Amino acid sequence: MTRIPIKRVTWAIPVLALFGATASRSYIQIDPDTVTVRFGWYRIVIPREHIASADVDTWPWFGGYGWRTDFRRKLGLIGALDPIVRIHLAEPRRARLLGIPIRYQELYVSVDSPGALLAALSG
Repeated sequence: MTRIPIKRVTWAIPVLALFGATASRSYIQIDPDTVTVRFGWYRIVIPREHIASADVDTWPWFGGYGWRTDFRRKLGLIGALDPIVRIHLAEPRRARLLGIPIRYQELYVSVDSPGALLAALSG
């Protein structure tokens, strides 16, 4: 099991904490069969065989912070604008964001160490 913290910028920490995104509840956990992403009260579990690829990417400043979606294929769990890792899934998955059903195929997550996350996902 590998646990990678989700990066949160200092000024956003108090606001994110209001929604449960404390340091202890903002992480990506990589297990042999699953990848669990927790950002505050929000939690998703992805079977590892559904992950097609992962790479370093960007998140636009106008995309905002927090729990974000474009309601088409992107889900962002953003505590900082960089560095960002994009996890591309082999096929779209369903989730709920604030109770609203969404579909996503790309998961964007802010992390301190993208290299560590990429290595854990490829291992």
